[in-house]
Amino acid sequence: MLDIKNDYLHLSSELENIPQFSANAAAAICFIEAESKILLLKNIRELKDYPRDWGIPGGKLEKDELPIDAVQREIFEETSIYIPKDKLQFLLKLFVRIPKYDYELYVYKSVLTKKIEDIEIKLDTREHSAYVWKTVAEAMQLPLIYEDQGLIEYIYRQQWRAEIY
Repeated sequence: MLDIKNDYLHLSSELENIPQFSANAAAAICFIEAESKILLLKNIRELKDYPRDWGIPGGKLEKDELPIDAVQREIFEETSIYIPKDKLQFLLKLFVRIPKYDYELYVYKSVLTKKIEDIEIKLDTREHSAYVWKTVAEAMQLPLIYEDQGLIEYIYRQQWRAEIY
């Protein structure tokens, strides 16, 4: 079970952990891996609650859009990486509360077989200013948005521990 709570956010894998949860929207994110590293995007100051912080690619679902379609679209819009649906592995659904807003978060993972230097990324500069490929341990040292640190630790707990020890 995943349950992270602080002054800004409550994120849980269990609906009953967030009293009177009522989803206003839904979003989908994807942990994109290559050569045992994950892709992180740096948010631009003008758009994000936590400017200059790093996050996992993804975004909001459009009206009547399925989570897998949304995550595929968001990855392509944000990075120009096209990932076929059969290469997107669904991991879990989370429930998220931020001030005055509840939403469902669908979490996916995709492992790319190309070498990092062969992966061409073109950022949507309206949303992101940079990207990095980091090991899980390196990612945990970055200023991550919305408690992504807790989510990364939850998803990669075995790998992360192995990198540290």
